[in-house]
Amino acid sequence: MRRQRAHPKPQQREQVQNRRPPQQGLRLPPPEQQQCEPEDRVRQQNVTPPQQEDVHQPQRHQCPKPPPQKPRRPRFRPLHLDREPHSEQERKNRDELARNERVHHELGRPVRRLLPHQRVVEIRHHGPAKPPHVRHQHPQQRESPENVQNLHPLGGRHRSQSGQGRGGEFGFRRNHGQQSEYNERMPVLLLSFLLAADFYLFTSFRGNGETGMFLALSQDGHTWEELNEGRSWLPPEHKGQLMRDPFIAKGPDNHYHLIWTWGWRRDQMDGKLQIGYASSPDLVNWSPQRAIPVFPNEPAARNAWAPEMAWDPARKEWLIFWATTIPGRFPDTEKTGDEGYNHRHYVMTTRDFQTFSPPRLFYDPGFNSIDASLFHANGRWTMVFKDERRNPVMKVLKLAFANSPAGPWSEPSEPISRDWVEGPSPMQIGEWWYIYYDRYTKPQHYGAIRSKDLKTWEDITPQLKFPSGHRHGTILRIDADTAHRLRAVRR
Repeated sequence: MRRQRAHPKPQQREQVQNRRPPQQGLRLPPPEQQQCEPEDRVRQQNVTPPQQEDVHQPQRHQCPKPPPQKPRRPRFRPLHLDREPHSEQERKNRDELARNERVHHELGRPVRRLLPHQRVVEIRHHGPAKPPHVRHQHPQQRESPENVQNLHPLGGRHRSQSGQGRGGEFGFRRNHGQQSEYNERMPVLLLSFLLAADFYLFTSFRGNGETGMFLALSQDGHTWEELNEGRSWLPPEHKGQLMRDPFIAKGPDNHYHLIWTWGWRRDQMDGKLQIGYASSPDLVNWSPQRAIPVFPNEPAARNAWAPEMAWDPARKEWLIFWATTIPGRFPDTEKTGDEGYNHRHYVMTTRDFQTFSPPRLFYDPGFNSIDASLFHANGRWTMVFKDERRNPVMKVLKLAFANSPAGPWSEPSEPISRDWVEGPSPMQIGEWWYIYYDRYTKPQHYGAIRSKDLKTWEDITPQLKFPSGHRHGTILRIDADTAHRLRAVRR
């Protein structure tokens, strides 16, 4: 017997009538597999959301709104040169960048180099007509002295000295692409450091000093090359003038000041005791040479040898000092020198090299002495000079110390060099203090001693290579740009 189908109740009948069949052919993937359409495309379709939810219509995936993007900061910012520097250190850093601008343009690629005031400065080249752009690290991002981490040339970080750096047991993390870039940029980085390193300039004379001043250049203080193909850099301009013991110092006015021994004795200088002077802004173009009178009111003064200078930062003036013999001044030591010379060190001051104070006694070590030179080391001033006594024979270098370049000076130290040397010239190279000297007896040659504490000295003369005939001069530190300009000069 067939079972009859029951008729729906009135309430069920109403629901069946209102039921809509699903649309054929519309099959949407699950919401997690649906892709978001671009916002502008949805806007073009002019699709308005339904007012009521339809249970029979498959739900379309609602794309989440992207988070608001923060404005990107420029990676590089130009070095603004349209304002005055806030400090002396900033001025020095700006001058250094300006001096090396030519180097960075020639390299033609990003160069990372270290400056004294910050860990990293990256300079990117944008063509010959555009200046380099410089990115400075924010002061808060600089490395703290408690946990110093050396910066990698590609921007990564090496492991710190404590061994807790990021990047695994080897101390840094770099993929293959960074390794390739590292291999490409490392030679450029090394070249940049070589071009930015300090050089050392040595003045000297030849023979009796009648041919003028000669210059030699070195980057390590050991091997010296002649400039101007071995010819005189600055010949004398006056008849009968000598140019012995040339000394150059750079002043706070950014000019180079040169003084030298004008002649052996007063009678060889037309009865006027004097020393020579000239100045230059670049070591190439020099002012006219002129004489500075010495002891104009002391006709008995015989000579003025080996003048040198030192800038006194407290008094803001130059100290010009030299050795002079004035007969009758120190009778106890009159017979200890050569040919009746009995030298002591005298000094006068100036601020403009036009007006000078009267000469006064600078240092009396208690014996005949010449060739004083000053330098500042370990928080105090040091004078190195030659003990000129012949009876008994000394001819060695000694030291004296003071808290100010104007003195007073301490008692002389014990000898720090071999005998028969003169013309000491001090210079700090790395952690060593070098004192070069002229070994003036035959065979004449140049030598040097060095020390870290100014107490224990070692002779390094066999390691040095000087031009032939190099005589008593002084050493000066210069930057790489100045060194390259001097190398190109031909006179």
